[in-house]
Amino acid sequence: MNHELRQRIRETYRTLYAYDVTDTDVDRILQVPANSGSAGYDTFRA
Repeated sequence: MNHELRQRIRETYRTLYAYDVTDTDVDRILQVPANSGSAGYDTFRA
């Protein structure tokens, strides 16, 4: 699921903003640094 979510974010940003997000951008969108202590959140890392 994590890769599906990341891909969906990329597709949405490309469609809405004509911008190709990087892995770092997706990490920021998902608030990975702030949520890194949450159980299971590591699955969302690139």
